[in-house]
Amino acid sequence: MRDELKALREHIKRQGLKQTSQREAILRIFLDLPDHLTVDEVGRAVQERDRRIGLSTVYRSLKLFVGAGLAWEHQFLGGKTCFEKAWGVAPHNYLVCTRCQRVEGFSDPLVEAVRDKVCRRLGFAPAFNRLEVYGLCERCRPPKGPEDED
Repeated sequence: MRDELKALREHIKRQGLKQTSQREAILRIFLDLPDHLTVDEVGRAVQERDRRIGLSTVYRSLKLFVGAGLAWEHQFLGGKTCFEKAWGVAPHNYLVCTRCQRVEGFSDPLVEAVRDKVCRRLGFAPAFNRLEVYGLCERCRPPKGPEDED
């Protein structure tokens, strides 16, 4: 947590912004929450701990965290914007359920190997990549029947 707070403080200083206890409180709460939450979901968690912090402050803070490299911002399937912790987390890919909107991150060396092979073949220098796979998660998929068994 100390490294994340230090990164936030340095970013705020570089941006010429004012350091506030509310931003640090929001960061602490954000880092304790699960990933892929909307501003409203983060805001509810923040207001459970401190009613004085409004949703607009949470939103501006989350945007600040993205700029500081502490969070990633995503929009899956054109849905609501959600946020994920980024500090010390390797970039990864996503499985997105089209029914319940659950998002699960995954990393697989095979994905990176295919990316690298294609980039070499096409003479492309990748900066980053993100694979999103859309479908039904295990909870939303209909149960397998006997004819579906291997």
